[in-house]
Amino acid sequence: MILRHRFTRPLGRAGLLFLVALSWNARGAEANAPVAPASSSRTNRARLLQLNPPAPPRLDAPLNDLALFQHLEREGARLVANGRTLTNWSGLLEAKACSLDLPKARSRKLSPTALARRIERATAVVGVCYQCGKCSQLHFSGASGFFIHSSGALVTCRHVLANTLTNGLGIAVMTRDGRVCGVRQVLAVDPLHDLVVLQVEGPAFDALPLARRDAEAGTPVMVVSNPSGHYYAVSTGVVARRSEQMRPAGRFQSLSITADFAKGSSGAPVCDETGSVIGVVDNTQSIYYTVEHDQQQNFQMAVKNCSPVGALLRLTGHAGSR
Repeated sequence: MILRHRFTRPLGRAGLLFLVALSWNARGAEANAPVAPASSSRTNRARLLQLNPPAPPRLDAPLNDLALFQHLEREGARLVANGRTLTNWSGLLEAKACSLDLPKARSRKLSPTALARRIERATAVVGVCYQCGKCSQLHFSGASGFFIHSSGALVTCRHVLANTLTNGLGIAVMTRDGRVCGVRQVLAVDPLHDLVVLQVEGPAFDALPLARRDAEAGTPVMVVSNPSGHYYAVSTGVVARRSEQMRPAGRFQSLSITADFAKGSSGAPVCDETGSVIGVVDNTQSIYYTVEHDQQQNFQMAVKNCSPVGALLRLTGHAGSR
């Protein structure tokens, strides 16, 4: 039995409070003690939020997830309130391509630390402002993305926007150095491979080159993503397999890797040892050995699926450069 997960569940305020509770219990209780329920530690959570007020991340400094998310939430809400970002993407997620002058792929391999630093600086947090329908507050869901051009062309997963077609209010993109930027327009969309290219407002973004050929099984990879509010987390692995199948919309291709990622990682870059993008994080498929009474049991493994670079090359007008 295989269960597919696309990482669309928002972090939002509830997720932020969970992180606070987790952080508090990790420091204030025994290591193996369970995390206290949210209702029993409101004072502690409020105190931690006060101790970690909104603040942008600093390059080459430890990350404060609580301060970072509150910074994105505050500055993103201002962009939405002032109409300085895309606020309605209904009808904008149909298939279309664009033509971009992309940086050349690199050939020199980097050390692991240099590679992580290079990917990290081009990776962004993609925040989508929405209303849940259960309260009057605005919420932000968090995903990942990365720049492919210094002028602000950013790649993420289409489902990051598609899941909020009816209740989405705006998009905010935060760079590694803490800039929170609006989105001007949707440049390109590939529904089949779950890709979207956005034009972000602002100058001089760090960008990653696209590899000009598909990676073979066994190729070492590195992912920098934002899993469940743990921002700019690095994971490594290898390409596990390449696959393809025909679908009603055309030939669907996929890349599976062994590097870890989770909800909030959608849209993150998958890079080879030169820092060139070979894929985009998309979803996981959980494999269970048995199903009894409609309940999956005996979890065995998670297949981690990505959109291959070939789809992104075609989407940006570089199909013939492979």
